[in-house]
Amino acid sequence: MILSENLHRHVAYLTEEIGVRLAGSEQEKQAAEYIKARMLEYVPDCLIETFPVNCCKVEKEELSALVDGQWKKYDTILFNGAPGTGGKTIETELVYFDAHQDYQRKDISFVSGKAVIHWGLSFGSEENYRRMMEAKPACLLMVDTRYTSQIPLGDGMFPAYVKAHGAIPTVNVAFFDAWELCSKKAEKIRLNVEGEAVPAVSYNVIATIPGTLEEPLCFYAGGHLDTQSRTVGADDNAIGCAVMVELARVLSQKKLRHTVKLIAFGAEEQLSAGSSAYVRRHREEVEKYGRFMWNFDSCASAVGWNNFWINVNDTLHRALTDCYHEHDVYYNEIRGAEPTIDLFPLTACGVPGISMHRRNCETGTFFHHRPANALENISTDVAAQIANAALDLIERLDKEEYDDKFSIDPDLVQAVKDGWEGTFGGWEG
Repeated sequence: MILSENLHRHVAYLTEEIGVRLAGSEQEKQAAEYIKARMLEYVPDCLIETFPVNCCKVEKEELSALVDGQWKKYDTILFNGAPGTGGKTIETELVYFDAHQDYQRKDISFVSGKAVIHWGLSFGSEENYRRMMEAKPACLLMVDTRYTSQIPLGDGMFPAYVKAHGAIPTVNVAFFDAWELCSKKAEKIRLNVEGEAVPAVSYNVIATIPGTLEEPLCFYAGGHLDTQSRTVGADDNAIGCAVMVELARVLSQKKLRHTVKLIAFGAEEQLSAGSSAYVRRHREEVEKYGRFMWNFDSCASAVGWNNFWINVNDTLHRALTDCYHEHDVYYNEIRGAEPTIDLFPLTACGVPGISMHRRNCETGTFFHHRPANALENISTDVAAQIANAALDLIERLDKEEYDDKFSIDPDLVQAVKDGWEGTFGGWEG
């Protein structure tokens, strides 16, 4: 049985002893070593694989705007994967761009050479990103319109987009700061960012519990190590790593027919870089033996409701629903293949699965990528209940005979292929 008190202990260490764990940082490495050490207490076969990433190292960020005839300072966070200004100050006119509508314009050249208040965190598509880069704005001030907040949040660029089309200085500004800049019609801004993303390595911690069959198939469970800037990421996603350790403890005592791989992925915040690195390195294994994946990510909000991404066929769907409901775990179901979660790269290999999340406001969680994503705002009791349902499902599926029962929803096959090629750059990355 997954124990709440054990989850609490692991989350406390990751968030309070280590703290912010940016991909490629020393703190992410410490987290990987901690998870490996805990896994090895139960599972002899545990190793760390490394892969290249960019680590955001910023010495200074200064944004000021000419508001009501005076220069006023505002807080910013550089997007991971975006360049800084090289320590030079960009001073330019400020223009408003509504990402929900303005990409419908045939001509967006009005942003050229300007600082752009990008009202909306997402570009919406690679085509929109390409058009924005070709328009050559001086910099982008991104506004997360999901959460009205007084502080900016950390976020990052899509690496495949940057590789294909380049990048410019891009920072996040708090919703209400952006509101003031727009409503008071700020004339100009000055932006100076010393530092940028530099080459580094990230870490996948992989524990393997072998099955008893002569040629076992493989189940996967995962949760990510890293966080965004300025957040210790209790819910996003120290809790997922804690679940991996608890699954190692419990499953190591059982005799399963099929192999289970428990993976603490690095660099999820850089568009699932860890899970995509894993499937690129182990593609043959995953495609041949992979049968199901459980992804634990932001699944412990103390107050809220479950939102589970599910991409399975009808037979698996019935088994999954029955099991979770028997454990009194109910959820809003999203049938789809979401590219921004660690489940997706395994889905690209044909592995069906479920990604477990919780919301506490209609747009997600109010502490998303912010300092409030801390131990005090999560419930390890909630996470334990969800994890115990998954544990039961692992044991149930382990008893199944494998013919055509384990596959993704056939209606999603093309969307998965398109997402893997378009958002991740396919198998070549």
